[in-house]
Amino acid sequence: MSTKSEKQSAPRGPLGRLAGRFLDLNLAAKISLMFSGIILIVLVFTALVLSKSSVNFVRAEQDARCIQALSYVRILIEKDQRYIDGLTEYYTTSAEAQKLVNDSNAGLPVSQAGAQDLLMSARFKLYLLSVVFYNLEGEPIAYVSIDNSRGPLPQAGTEEERPFERLMDSSRSEEWEYIPQYSGSFMELDHSPKLALWKKMDDLNTQRTIGVVAVTLDVRKLLGADDSAAPSNVLLLSRDGQVVLNRSGLEVSERLCEQLCGAAGSEPQVLEAELSGQERKIYYEACSGTPFISCIIEEDSGPLWSETSLIRSALLIICLFLVAMLPLTRVLVTMLTRPLAKLSESMLRFSRGDYNAKADFRYGDDIGRLGRVFNHMVEENRRLVELNYVLKLQEKEAELSMLQMQINPHFLYNMLNTAYWCALKNKDEPTAGIMYKLGQFFRVGLGRRDLGSGGELDSVGNCVNLVRYYLELQQCRYGSRLQWTIDADPEMYGELMPKLILQPLVENSIVHGMDSGKPDFSVRLSARMSAGRDRLIFSIEDNGVGFPEELLERWPDGLDEYLGSDRSAADGQRLALRNIYERLRIRYQGRAEFCLRSLPEGGAGVYMDLPNDYREANRNGKNSAG
Repeated sequence: MSTKSEKQSAPRGPLGRLAGRFLDLNLAAKISLMFSGIILIVLVFTALVLSKSSVNFVRAEQDARCIQALSYVRILIEKDQRYIDGLTEYYTTSAEAQKLVNDSNAGLPVSQAGAQDLLMSARFKLYLLSVVFYNLEGEPIAYVSIDNSRGPLPQAGTEEERPFERLMDSSRSEEWEYIPQYSGSFMELDHSPKLALWKKMDDLNTQRTIGVVAVTLDVRKLLGADDSAAPSNVLLLSRDGQVVLNRSGLEVSERLCEQLCGAAGSEPQVLEAELSGQERKIYYEACSGTPFISCIIEEDSGPLWSETSLIRSALLIICLFLVAMLPLTRVLVTMLTRPLAKLSESMLRFSRGDYNAKADFRYGDDIGRLGRVFNHMVEENRRLVELNYVLKLQEKEAELSMLQMQINPHFLYNMLNTAYWCALKNKDEPTAGIMYKLGQFFRVGLGRRDLGSGGELDSVGNCVNLVRYYLELQQCRYGSRLQWTIDADPEMYGELMPKLILQPLVENSIVHGMDSGKPDFSVRLSARMSAGRDRLIFSIEDNGVGFPEELLERWPDGLDEYLGSDRSAADGQRLALRNIYERLRIRYQGRAEFCLRSLPEGGAGVYMDLPNDYREANRNGKNSAG
């Protein structure tokens, strides 16, 4: 009926009939046609894209080369900076330099002979132009100049704030400065453009600032003495737009310099500008930690267009290859669809009730993964069927056991009540108390309440009361040696949980924990709900002998092997724990947590975290535990 409806709703036009015929083809034919169409589309699209990308390729190659040149310039500058920084560190920590500056600050005469001895080595340093020491007042104490610049000027109280004053007024220890030729701010006669490092001098004993040393380097040698080693199209600008070094041979306007300085950042940028009547690209960035902006000036990438002939040849080869692939389409399609056919056959068998209908997939491709997922689904379905079968068997066995235990329970209650009154009549109050507690224990334990799930569930309040009556009975036996505590949240008494879980665990704790030989044995039951009221959390702890280490290591997956070996009769403890664990695992489909631990101070702990899946309609259980 659905097929007829689909045919009636199909379009009747030429395109509709063509689409209908295509959809009616088998999978191999569909993939063949689709693959052929994709190849044709790829051929056209590739031709269009590569013709455009050829230009982008040339430009990208140019961009990468120029950005690499910027990095090279930055490395050369940083190398010279490290060189100056090392010399400056030497002068600031030199004992002779410290004495010169301290004497000047104290108003003592400065030994010029000592100063010349200290600065004599500076004359032999590569690219070094000058070294000047200043006291706290900014007065020059001693200096040496290689380029015949002379007359170091005071650096305090000048009209324009100098690096000396900024260092003295801040916590910074050093500052880099570009000093143009004939600037008149550093020396009276300044013959060379300089890169200067101003650095504080701290007293080695008191760690207080005692002065400043300025070490300068020839900017013209900043990129190396050999001009051919550095890029030939380098333009170096100061942060205020002055041309520091120009190896491009092009005239750069002041406006362009200001534009580059205003936009420069730590990342490389590109600016297109007209220089000497030709469009050029300027790659530029601010050199971090220096007063410079480095630029690489490159011509437009038009002359590089000849390199795209390689791309055209590659495009032709790709097109020929794609055309040659067309006859192989059918072979490829067959290889792809054969595993799908196997998977389809296995699914058909599974739909007919064959729950072992697995398919063999040897490869790790997408179809292989799909097949393994299907095999996993088949295996999981078979496991769930078996698990459901086992669960129903266990529920039937539990129901049968409960029926056997409930054979004429009124007769049992009446007999215990008779024994209770006989003991009272004979004034045997201890025996009467035991009879009463035993009656209450059986009343709660054997009482049948129709709460769903085949009588397997009971309220938390009844389960807690059953533990309380059991502990009272055991205290009649052990007396003051047994101490017990029940800490249960009354709010959870109305919630439902599987029967005979808590009492067997407490019984297991007493039976095996009392073997510790301690004069005082204590057991504690704690019960509470999670904040969202969706989990029931229980803990049973004692101060007995604890669990064997081998049991904890193999719990729960290796317990069968552990129990299969020659063990003592005490392994009934392990069997009881395993049975409870299996009941919870099957009941809650693996969502319950059941943990065993040996406590650090001695003793054993059993911890359960159960989903709060069941609710008692009348909530009478909330008032059943007092």
